[in-house]
Amino acid sequence: MVLKEAVEQEITRELSPKRLQHTRSTCQVCLSLAERFSLDAEAAWTASMWHDSSREWDIRRLTRYVQVHQLEITSLERRVPMLLHAPAAAFRLSQDLGCSSTEVYQAVRWHTTGHTSMGSLGYALYVADFLEPGRTHITGRDRERILSLDSLEAMMLEIYALQFAYFSGKDIEPEPESLRLYHKLSIRGDQDT
Repeated sequence: MVLKEAVEQEITRELSPKRLQHTRSTCQVCLSLAERFSLDAEAAWTASMWHDSSREWDIRRLTRYVQVHQLEITSLERRVPMLLHAPAAAFRLSQDLGCSSTEVYQAVRWHTTGHTSMGSLGYALYVADFLEPGRTHITGRDRERILSLDSLEAMMLEIYALQFAYFSGKDIEPEPESLRLYHKLSIRGDQDT
């Protein structure tokens, strides 16, 4: 209960009303996915409520935080420093709030790009963050279609396909670890059929 109160207090203090609404909507979707796929509800709540806790920090503060704490970052995070909010938030959750769950840490850490180590909770958070109803980058029809898929892995593959198509149109190179996860999920999906 102490962790839940600390998360609520910190995000209410740190986030703008708009970002807080996104966070709460992401949490609702994540909890729904957790129930549907038998994931730990408390872990889903913690990861989804905390995932953007550092999102409104300015780039200088994020960069400094990552440097001071010597956090490992990806090449994409180096090129797009706004993405540093993910490793910063994960580290803060474990160090400042004392959350010892590796599952929650990995979910928060990789909610922006994805990673082969993120696990089912990470998939649920990634999907929820991408599909929460306040998002305007996706149509309601596509949102419902993706949510109707029968596994979190299938949802991840669909979202990655949309993102990679967008990146290709903008001549953006995807994160190598995202490509590894996409490949891993694709192989697993091929084995299921």
